[in-house]
Amino acid sequence: MQSIFDLKKEEDLYSILNCVDSSTSEQIRTEYKRLALQHHPDKNSNSAQFDKIKAAYDILGDPAKRALYDRWKASGLIIPFSQFAQLGTHAQFIGNHYHLS
Repeated sequence: MQSIFDLKKEEDLYSILNCVDSSTSEQIRTEYKRLALQHHPDKNSNSAQFDKIKAAYDILGDPAKRALYDRWKASGLIIPFSQFAQLGTHAQFIGNHYHLS
């Protein structure tokens, strides 16, 4: 089992796309296109940055995934978003805590 001390803070997906939580879908798409062109492997050797941009847009560009990401971000949970997303609809916020159904 991974210790909570071994967990690394995840980079904010909005900041990867130079956006904020309140950005519209159009603003997110515009920034994604701009950054994808700027960091595309054909133009730039930093494909890791391009992959981060693609992964961020995969979540923030989809309304359902974005809503789940926003819920995770607001929760203050220390588990990675990928693990939170796997819980899906089983995670319910009751009072001040998440419970699994």
